[in-house]
Amino acid sequence: MKNKKFSSIILLGLLVYSGFLTPAWGQAKLSINDQGYFEMPGLDIMVFDDYYPMGHQGGITIIQNGVRVAANGDIRIDGSPEKGSKKVDPAAGTILAQMSFPKIPLQYNVQVKAEGNKIIVTADLSQPLPPEWAGKAWFQIELFPPILYGKSWNMDGQTGIFPTDSYGPITGIEVAPYASGKVLAVAPVTENQRLTIKALKGTLQLVDDRTNTKESWFSVRTAIPSDQTKGIIESNQLLKK
Repeated sequence: MKNKKFSSIILLGLLVYSGFLTPAWGQAKLSINDQGYFEMPGLDIMVFDDYYPMGHQGGITIIQNGVRVAANGDIRIDGSPEKGSKKVDPAAGTILAQMSFPKIPLQYNVQVKAEGNKIIVTADLSQPLPPEWAGKAWFQIELFPPILYGKSWNMDGQTGIFPTDSYGPITGIEVAPYASGKVLAVAPVTENQRLTIKALKGTLQLVDDRTNTKESWFSVRTAIPSDQTKGIIESNQLLKK
């Protein structure tokens, strides 16, 4: 794992830009190393290497300048999905994971592809989302709270601060998002921690899941459409802006 100061861009069904690249190594590109994950100076991206969602270890995991900043990038419906096979293709620069929710039932693939200094994340369903799950299924990635306390966020002109304590907002009995929009900048004024996420499809929501349980993290999510199966999520993770 190479540790250089770097702000990265993540795209999860969204387009994400994060961090800052100096000219000296601005031409660095993501590649799959011999351990089967993406790396470049200042950025490491694991794809379903671990499987412990309750412990925030699983799905797509982002390590920025040696610090785990995001994890559990995956589809969320009801409970935790079951992990299937995973195909790592270093030559093509892709990692594809097969997953399923047996109780629904629903099978899906999540593919992460490196393109220069970014990754593209796509998700395909085996069949359309059952109608009863419309509005309840998300592709999301979780943000590690302690490194964000007191840092700012900006989404389409809406601004705020990541709070130490979770206090809402609440709509009825449901946790409401801090903001919704197309582009989210996380810690935009901190060069080596800046992370930008852009929705290529649908709308992003920034949610404080700690309102439900203190073990939860902040999450960035986008709803899964109920009438599509291919490319329901298409996101970009850039390492240079």
